[in-house]
Amino acid sequence: MPKVARGFYAVGKGREAGVFETWEECEAQVKGFHGAKYKKFPVRADAEAFVASHSSSTAAPIVSPVKPASPGSPSGRRVAPYQRSGSVPAVHPVSPSKSAPQSASLFAAKPTMVAAPKPLKAAIPRAGPIKIIPWTQRANSPDVADESQWFVVYSDGACKGNGKSGAVAGVGVWFGPNDPKNISERCPGDQTNNRAELIAIIRVLETAPPTERLLIKTDSKYSIQCFTQWLPGWLKRDWKNAAGLPVKNRHVIAYLSSLLDKRSTQGENVRLQYIKAHVGHEGNEGADQLAGAGTFKPAVPEQPWEEFEKEVRAELKTMETAPENQGTIEIEGPLDLDFYAEGLVDESELEKDLDFYADGLVDDAELWRELEEA
Repeated sequence: MPKVARGFYAVGKGREAGVFETWEECEAQVKGFHGAKYKKFPVRADAEAFVASHSSSTAAPIVSPVKPASPGSPSGRRVAPYQRSGSVPAVHPVSPSKSAPQSASLFAAKPTMVAAPKPLKAAIPRAGPIKIIPWTQRANSPDVADESQWFVVYSDGACKGNGKSGAVAGVGVWFGPNDPKNISERCPGDQTNNRAELIAIIRVLETAPPTERLLIKTDSKYSIQCFTQWLPGWLKRDWKNAAGLPVKNRHVIAYLSSLLDKRSTQGENVRLQYIKAHVGHEGNEGADQLAGAGTFKPAVPEQPWEEFEKEVRAELKTMETAPENQGTIEIEGPLDLDFYAEGLVDESELEKDLDFYADGLVDDAELWRELEEA
């Protein structure tokens, strides 16, 4: 039975415009509908005003490869941009087979988490301000100790033969045991672990229902450090690393950033939190198995990430949100690098070293093993 939301879902553009009391009803109107506009409000009057403000604009839906389904069915949810184009089939929860690992449905969704402090580092220049929370400081405050107030999702990427010819990568997103929203997909384009990790986070942002507080847990230090350490320098150098070479996964990262901005503009608070892998986090183990199963799926071509980002940025220009109503984006880093930076001349030397490692090593796990042993 659909849960009644503490609020109202307004659909300004979709199969049917109106105000709905459950996410399932809202999702049925916007899933696979190109240019859908919808937002959650705590007050019905505000939701009705949102619908009225979009009543004069119409858009023809693009037919999705996913057939209409009941809200509780595996395909009854939003579709990824590359699924809208019909290049890959719908995503379903992993089911046991002779060739694929066991589904993550055996894991119970009762995560625990250390609390995070108030952000200490400056925000990087973005539409939705991003706050950086140092790993070594975050256990000193009860900010998010009660996870019952957060919509918690785990993401993970997997790659067999990472860094070698013939590598295969998969993407996993775990909402809960036997949850129809669970995702197990082949990573599109280049087959690397880092790309799979980034795309897994993207899939969370694309498919998670609107919520006041979204907590995304990832074991990818690379994904976290893209925002906490490297992105400011990349932007200053026009997406070049310290060696003057093009940043790997540039358009994937930029699209992910645009999705974070959209969530913030819609009034949502999003926290991207690093967790250690394979230490008993049930959701992390579930996402890991979903990602592993994704490596068995057919290859998916590279996607037009730059076009996806432009589409989101164009939509953001049409959204008017008062600053006091915008949500926050927070990043909980995996490692405080102060100990490492103290041995270098300045921050630019630190960044240069990190970029060198990131470009030259097999994967982010090898990068961070070396840094932690320094």
